[in-house]
Amino acid sequence: MRILHLCLLGPYSDGYYYQDNMLPQQNSKDGHIVEIIAPTEKIVNGIVQDDRIPITYTDPSGVKIIRIPVIRIVNHFISTRIRAYKNIYSLISEFNPDIMFYHCFGGKELLTVAKYVSKHPKVKLFIDTHSDYENSATNFLSKFLLHKVFHKFTFKKAVKYAEKVYYVAPESLVFIKDLYGFNDKTKLEFFPLGGYIIENEKRIIYKEKVRSELNISHDDLIFIHSGKFSEEKKTYELVTAFNKVKSTRLHLLIIGSFEENVYSKVESLIENDSRISYLGWKTTEDLEMYLCASDVYILPGSRTVTVQHAICCGCAIITNRSYVYTYLLKDIPIYADTIDELINAINLMENESQIILDQKEKLSYLAKTELDYRILANRYVY
Repeated sequence: MRILHLCLLGPYSDGYYYQDNMLPQQNSKDGHIVEIIAPTEKIVNGIVQDDRIPITYTDPSGVKIIRIPVIRIVNHFISTRIRAYKNIYSLISEFNPDIMFYHCFGGKELLTVAKYVSKHPKVKLFIDTHSDYENSATNFLSKFLLHKVFHKFTFKKAVKYAEKVYYVAPESLVFIKDLYGFNDKTKLEFFPLGGYIIENEKRIIYKEKVRSELNISHDDLIFIHSGKFSEEKKTYELVTAFNKVKSTRLHLLIIGSFEENVYSKVESLIENDSRISYLGWKTTEDLEMYLCASDVYILPGSRTVTVQHAICCGCAIITNRSYVYTYLLKDIPIYADTIDELINAINLMENESQIILDQKEKLSYLAKTELDYRILANRYVY
C-alpha cells in the first residue's frame, strides 16, 4: 500500500524514537511505499532549529521525506499555530495514497486533507491526538482561541472522513471530549506510544558493556532516570530520596539535560554520592543501551515515552500516578510521587528482588501485545 504520514503540527526530527518516526519506518519495513510530509523545523541537541530550506530525501529505512517551511503569517508565533504550508494538496495528489495518517490533529492543512479525502473516498484517513491539559491549552488564548475555535473547526471538517481518531493517552481523550466536544466511540481508539522489543541476547551485550565501563557489579541494582529535567520531572526529589537509601549495591544513572534552576539544586547531591552517575545527554541509540543495562526505570514526575521504551528494553518500572500509566500499566509498576514513596519503592526493589522479576514478566507480555511498533503500525493498514 501507499501510506502518507503528515507530521505538520511541530518539528520533525530524524533519528528519534518518536511515534512519527517509528510508524512510517515500520510501514516501510513491512513492504509499503511510505512518504512523510513534514516542516523544515527539527530538534537538534534539544533545541528547535529551522533553516526554512525545502528538501526531499530518503531516510535509511526507505521512507521518502519532504520538508517544507511553514508559511509566515504575521509573525512566528501565529505562523506556528495556524500551520499553513504551500502545495500540500498537490503533494498528496502526486503521491496518490491509499492511507493517510495525520499526526497531532489541528492546523490549517487538516482542511486540505479533508478536501482531498472528500474527492477520493477510497482513501482511508487516520487522525491522532497527543494534546492534553499538561502540554496544551495552558493559557486563555491557547485554550479558547486555538483549540476551542480554530483547531476544533478544522477537526470537525475532517473527522467525518476519518476511519479512526487515535488518542495516545487517556488524558488526550479527556481533552478531546472537553474542548472539541467529540465522543464518537465508533471512531475513538486508544493508540499508545510504543517501542521496539530488544532481544535478550542484545540486552546481555549492552549490560556487559555498560557495567564494565561504569565499574558496576552484575549483582548490583541499577536505577535509571532520563529526560529534560525541569521542576516537573521531580529529579530533585528522586536524588534526595536516593541519597537517603544507603545501600552500596544501588546505583542511579541520570541521562538527559537539566534546566539551570534544577541543576543548581541537585549538583552537590549528585557529586557527594558516588553511586549516582550523571552521564549528560545521550543519543537515542546510547540511551537504549543504558536502559538495557539497567534494572529499574524511575520517573517520579511528568510523563515521557521513555517509559514505554524502557519496558521494551526489559526494565521494571517505578513511576508517578499519571493517568496514562495507571490506565496502561494497571497495577504492574510501583507508583511513587513523593520523596517518602520513592524511598520506600527503592528499598522494596532492593529487598524483594522477586518484585522486579514479576514486573519484568508482566511488562514483557504488555510490550509484545500492545506496545511493539510492529503491531501498532499495522492497526491502520487494512
